[in-house]
Amino acid sequence: MAWDIYKNAHGKHVTTQRPIVLSVQDDSVSNIIHFRCELLMYNEVSSDYEVTGAQFNAYSDSDTGIYECNVAEYCRQYIEESPSWYSGIWCANRNSMYFRKFVVRFNPVVLNTNGTLSVDYNQPKNSASFYAYPINTKTTESLSTQDDYIRIDYFVCDYTNSSGISWFSSSYNRLQTNMPDGNTIDTSLAVGWITMPFIHSPISSRKLRVTITNLDNGNDMVIYYYIDQLRGTMELNVHPLAFEVFYWAQNGGSSALVLLDAAGNLIASEMRVDLMWVDINNNSAQRGNPGKTYKLTDGSKCGAKDATTFIFRNMVGGFDFFTATGTATKKVNISGMTFDRHTAFDRNVKSNFGVMRGQHSATNLWTQRNETFSVFSQPLTRETAEWLEELVASPQAWVVQKIRGKFEPGGWGDDTCLQAIMIDKASFQIYSTEDNVQYIEFLYTLSEDTTTMKM
Repeated sequence: MAWDIYKNAHGKHVTTQRPIVLSVQDDSVSNIIHFRCELLMYNEVSSDYEVTGAQFNAYSDSDTGIYECNVAEYCRQYIEESPSWYSGIWCANRNSMYFRKFVVRFNPVVLNTNGTLSVDYNQPKNSASFYAYPINTKTTESLSTQDDYIRIDYFVCDYTNSSGISWFSSSYNRLQTNMPDGNTIDTSLAVGWITMPFIHSPISSRKLRVTITNLDNGNDMVIYYYIDQLRGTMELNVHPLAFEVFYWAQNGGSSALVLLDAAGNLIASEMRVDLMWVDINNNSAQRGNPGKTYKLTDGSKCGAKDATTFIFRNMVGGFDFFTATGTATKKVNISGMTFDRHTAFDRNVKSNFGVMRGQHSATNLWTQRNETFSVFSQPLTRETAEWLEELVASPQAWVVQKIRGKFEPGGWGDDTCLQAIMIDKASFQIYSTEDNVQYIEFLYTLSEDTTTMKM
């Protein structure tokens, strides 16, 4: 039997939201009927590929001898939650929430002389490896130099996507977010979840230079990241505290004091983050990356008692944040069921027959407490209001909460936690004024209802 891999995935980096079609070709007359395929996933601990248990078939619908399989749906199932995401640890590995690296193994299924089929596991062949991301692409956008929306070439920074087409400029590169410039970071909350995610396929001779500028006075600081061994999504933590700490660590304990003063107080109302891949030896610029501008505020000192910070998975596989400072209200609905019960009565107790004055004559069978929160935003631009449609439609959303009684928070943001929420999709409304100012309104409930006493 003469067969081999015909087509690998259409890029080194692909999306699970569009077809990922691989194929083999049998160019001889053989007894191969189809192929049994196995999905193998890279284990970062063992540095090897492991069988996931997912199996599927590759079929041919013509006489070309080409057998195809679409693995997108199978790969999508392995984008999963990471424990470090919920702990809020800054530098933890959360790769499994952004991407997975796969190989597809092909095994021929042959027709035996007795008319039965059997899988020949003795001569498997593996596809080239590929990285899969949960990126939603639109038919109205172009993501490669071939003007298609199946490849995700524009999302791959620093190098090429190995998709078989030319790549000539980094000016088209995109971050894994549609967040507009000017989004606000509340520096009093959520240090571990304030990130700027992007995909990179780096070259070992380069490092990433991050320039952070205080737009109030023009002062800046520069941080370098040596990440030539890691491919996939990078979470660049853009919280001002994180930048100051990383600068301090890279500069022998010397503080930049660009965004925060020596006491940790915020001294900038707006910052710009610019990315550039530079030569690892002489720091000469090699390839640019998109940057972003953020507004900064300290919610603990500005008196925004109704402020709520949301963290959510966006449409392009990253995680975004938004702080709503408009009107927030809460409605509580309590329901339950009771049944009558016998109270104490004993004729053998002559004094008062054993009656206990005040004893309940009814018992709660069950009680349920549901909280519904209403959010009416601050004034927004049209671009921001449209971006926040991703928050409402997101399959994963949280609000950031302070942990009551957290032991020794230490000022590092570890006194906050994520509280899972479910957004009422039908409640979402956008309101526009004559001055083209937008407001959004929506409802959400807690994923886990507040518990009630059980007796």
